[in-house]
Amino acid sequence: MPFDFSHLGSDNSSDTVLPPREIFTVLTNKDPKYQYPRDVQSEVWNQWFERRDEKDIVLRMNTGSGKTVVGLLILKSCLNEGKGPAVYIAPDQYLVKQVIAEASELGLEVTGDKDSLRFLRGTAILVTTIRTLVNGQSVFGVGDTGIKIAIGSILIDDAHACLETTESQFTLKLDGGTYPKLLALFRDDLAQQSEAALVELEHAHPGRLMLVPYWAWMNKILTVINILHDVTLPVKLGAVNPYTDAERDALRFNFPLIKETLRYCRCVIGDGKVEISPRVMPISVIPSFFSAARRIVMSATLGDDGILISHFDLNPSALTAAITPLTANDIGDRLILIPQELNPGFTDDLLKAMLKEFSVRANVVVIVPSNFRANYWADIANATLRADNIEAGVDSLVKGHVGLVVLVNKYDGIDLPKSACEILVIDGLPDVRRAIEKVEEGILFGTAQVLGQRIQRIEQGMGRGIRSNRSEERRVRKECRSRWAP
Repeated sequence: MPFDFSHLGSDNSSDTVLPPREIFTVLTNKDPKYQYPRDVQSEVWNQWFERRDEKDIVLRMNTGSGKTVVGLLILKSCLNEGKGPAVYIAPDQYLVKQVIAEASELGLEVTGDKDSLRFLRGTAILVTTIRTLVNGQSVFGVGDTGIKIAIGSILIDDAHACLETTESQFTLKLDGGTYPKLLALFRDDLAQQSEAALVELEHAHPGRLMLVPYWAWMNKILTVINILHDVTLPVKLGAVNPYTDAERDALRFNFPLIKETLRYCRCVIGDGKVEISPRVMPISVIPSFFSAARRIVMSATLGDDGILISHFDLNPSALTAAITPLTANDIGDRLILIPQELNPGFTDDLLKAMLKEFSVRANVVVIVPSNFRANYWADIANATLRADNIEAGVDSLVKGHVGLVVLVNKYDGIDLPKSACEILVIDGLPDVRRAIEKVEEGILFGTAQVLGQRIQRIEQGMGRGIRSNRSEERRVRKECRSRWAP
């Protein structure tokens, strides 16, 4: 067996120095592409290091500015200082793989195994999803079970996406035997709001939702708890099980997160299901996160900063003193066009035909909100990417020319630099996910709050494509202007 002499004569300074930028410079096994840190990375590292003893810190960096490297080196600094175990949180498994791959290129030790002794001893960074941390059976511990896996330092990347997942984890969705029971329990209370709406609700009119009055919910909360408890009881031999597997899973993985604050939750009934969710996420039910010595949150776009307080219980001062780069030279060069505003006679079909022409020589990426809308592009799409094939599809775009690619409901978490995406099309925005959000959107329609949420989603979508000042891109833009002009 050949001997590996690559580490002989070298010290372990990357395991002892504390400033993240210095750690970067002394990493001996990093890929040659990481010769020097970017200015924006150094600026954020320096600011964080000066304030590292603050429990809560918010970092704002643009998409494509190297946030992942920043986050990994910050956690490495925390480990070197003895503030472990350290956890890097990503929104989904696709991004977990990206973070682990980047850590490998940097020569940093990370793991995806929560039971790893290297992680538990504070020598490796755990990279995992927000669902692993926040669920009713969390391996980190939930509620009165206490802390099962302690966390010294935790970093949440793509906070806007993690916030959406956190909301869904704290939301109890029931679509089987509990629906008729809860509808009957609150029937009279709903009738006082609108008898006509109640009749539509009982006849399962699509889209009809009703919010249970909070006073009725609080007055009957004990009955509600008994109804929910029945779902967990074993079914008698030969009896029909009125409850779905989804209901049983919800009572197992979601209910433990809200059971102690159920009285203060909101209940929406409609579309054949019941949805129960708190106004403010009781994140203290995950004691490892709540008591972590250092909590760092990173995001490129966040429409409402207050949600970091209500969902992650961050110190309000962390929002007002968020760390941002001192310069903005990492911002990509983009041209934003709205064809129908430039020329009202420009139809979707004309746009579709023109994009197909462009896709012959350049990668064109179209983000759609649903599978239904993806069908519109199916006849000209060279690939349609969903959760099951997105990793391979993005890799193909980065490596070379593919053509026209459709992304289904993926507005964040994907970077398509330079030639991977010459033209980006945002073909609509997805509907809100939770029933309570649909109710609120109907009430607040046309307000600045709803508009801000939509703008944030557009910003997230635009962040998928990153531009540089190349002559070919300028030529494509010039042609777009001439073709779309009236």
